[in-house]
Amino acid sequence: QGGSKPTVEAFDYKVSIFENQDEKFRSIRTSHVATFDWGITNTFENMKLELIRFNKALPNPATFIVASSMEFPREETFMPVARRKFIRYLTAFNTPDPRINT
Repeated sequence: QGGSKPTVEAFDYKVSIFENQDEKFRSIRTSHVATFDWGITNTFENMKLELIRFNKALPNPATFIVASSMEFPREETFMPVARRKFIRYLTAFNTPDPRINT
């Protein structure tokens, strides 16, 4: 990583479901919430606590990690793939999430 500190990007998400006669379609919209430096003193658990402290609307947010060992352009490549994989994950578990609009 060329000596740069690893960072973690935190996003909120909203899922929409569209239906026609034959199928259900889902879309996901993400919005950037925060950027954290990741390291020994700032763990994923600490980042979650920071999110809770600064966003009272999320008293106990569900958190998910999407990571890659390879570097990609984030917006053009990584995020579209991450969104598709995340929506598949949510669909597989049928998670009852208030951010899912039907």
